[in-house]
Amino acid sequence: MKHIIKLVSICILITITMLSCEDKPDNTELYQFVVDKYFELIPSNQRYGITVWRPFDSPDTQGAWRRNQPIGLWKRDFSRKHAYGGFANGLAGRDISKDE
Repeated sequence: MKHIIKLVSICILITITMLSCEDKPDNTELYQFVVDKYFELIPSNQRYGITVWRPFDSPDTQGAWRRNQPIGLWKRDFSRKHAYGGFANGLAGRDISKDE
């Protein structure tokens, strides 16, 4: 029996309250690691896809999941975050920032 495998609702959040915003690590490498491992470990004929939990950071509204947290690949103003690059690099299998 063949199984298909899909990574569903990826959400990578690093919470470090003691550091300034400039010193906090971002989740770029973690997103790339997860996608790289998916392609490394899952045979191509069993891959069904990858989805992220929320493409944008969580809003600062009552009842929002992980309220006002940086969980997305884009900020709420639609600008890309570094995590987007890690996710895209993982999908491409290379560093796409070096493309011209």
